[in-house]
Amino acid sequence: MRKLSLVIMGTSMIMAACGNDSESKKEETASEKSSEESVTLKTEKPPTEAQMTENPVTEEVKKVNKTIDIMSEDLINEFTKDKGSGYQGIEPGLTYSQIKEMLGAYDGTAEMLGGLHVKFGDYAVVFDGVTEENQLSDHTKIKYVFISPDETLDASEFFEAWGKEDSRESISPSGISMLYRYTVNGRSVDALIHSGQVVWVTKHDMKQVMNEHAGDENISMERGIAHYNYPQIDSREFGQSVLSNSFNIMGYHAGDDAGDLIEKLGMYESKEDGDQGSVYHYDNFSVMINDNKIYAITLNVLEENVSPDIQEIWGVQSENTGSEYMRFDKVKDNGFYVEVYPYMGPTAGISGITIYRENYAGPSLEQADTGRFTKEMILNKDFAYSILSNDYNIAGYHAGDNATLQEVIEAVGEPDSRHQNENGVEYIEYGLKRMTFIDDKLEFISLDVTESDIDELRTAWGYDYQIINSESGEYTVYDTNKTNGYHVEILSLNDQVQSITIHGDNYKKNHLWWGV
Repeated sequence: MRKLSLVIMGTSMIMAACGNDSESKKEETASEKSSEESVTLKTEKPPTEAQMTENPVTEEVKKVNKTIDIMSEDLINEFTKDKGSGYQGIEPGLTYSQIKEMLGAYDGTAEMLGGLHVKFGDYAVVFDGVTEENQLSDHTKIKYVFISPDETLDASEFFEAWGKEDSRESISPSGISMLYRYTVNGRSVDALIHSGQVVWVTKHDMKQVMNEHAGDENISMERGIAHYNYPQIDSREFGQSVLSNSFNIMGYHAGDDAGDLIEKLGMYESKEDGDQGSVYHYDNFSVMINDNKIYAITLNVLEENVSPDIQEIWGVQSENTGSEYMRFDKVKDNGFYVEVYPYMGPTAGISGITIYRENYAGPSLEQADTGRFTKEMILNKDFAYSILSNDYNIAGYHAGDNATLQEVIEAVGEPDSRHQNENGVEYIEYGLKRMTFIDDKLEFISLDVTESDIDELRTAWGYDYQIINSESGEYTVYDTNKTNGYHVEILSLNDQVQSITIHGDNYKKNHLWWGV
């Protein structure tokens, strides 16, 4: 329009300069006709892109009502029939300057899924790359558009207005945040309900938005919780990434400053605070933070069906730790080491991989097979893990294994002593270790322990337990997983640990009175 008016003005000025006061009306008419033809020719040929850039067309700004009733039938129809991803012209791609002209100044901000939401009445928009208010500029563009009512709206009223959803999914472990999907007029609409209240409706695919917000191509969201999409773990390439500590989550490695990693990962499934730091559990991995550094990254890979021949595939041998799990720390001063845990269930495989930020330090678990159980060893986190995961074994035999006493003797060698109690229960002893057999099953492994205070042990181990009193003394019982087929009992007298026993069965009280 501006280009057009300039053409008309320029033509008139030229005609006026060349004209004569004595010219007749007829000549003026001819001149006007010539001018009109000139304009007609100009308008028939569209302006070039460069001309449009130099002389942009200015259109009247459409003012938009910021108050929206998401329960109204008109809104449901209009919102879904609107072809864009937004509503009433408030669309992704608009600049901050443009939306200000349409909706006025914003009312405030809120931190929600998808990033920092800027509120304009009942609109909540996310600007591309904006995580703080001071990053907004007139040229910043809208990325997502949400209708987010200022008034508190009950979910039951929303469901009555919108009808039966096509699908719904919990995006928090507690189920207090739910994502509902509707298809209306052929368009998909996602609605977020939190604690029985409507948070927003949007035409964006919120699963995709949450995945994009995660900021790592390997991270997706399951139930609103970060999930790592592992490549093939039993491959030499992945092994090298782990064994070189190049494996990372959102660019963060074991040993790095924690920075904003936890903030970026968003909602976690659970959190545990202990002496070594805070462990944040996500869908299939966890991160331990200590002194604002990443102390460990644990990959829960049981569902990946990893080959048990991981050492051969990775091309590296585990150090001899006297335990079932593997420890890799070939370079003792590189600032990290790796542990790989086998699955102790009915099928062979790998259950987890942990990258620690420090060189390995602590007693070798070989001590469990050669000498006495010192206080330092009993309180060590590796020893605790081997006991509470039933990784602890004697010559490869664990509590609960189907094995005869004779089979074990052939594998381990002649015991220091061999006994049978009045109930016909057989057991053998190797130094401070006892193995008890019932009906061709290694029923339990018991370790005679001294020099450890039971309260100190409970604190160091850091797991839930229950206390059972009997005539023999006080038993501290660990069995947090009631279906894993084993449990642990620690006998103490006068608060001093006497023995640690791994039973090849879920907890039953009569274990305490076998008298073996």
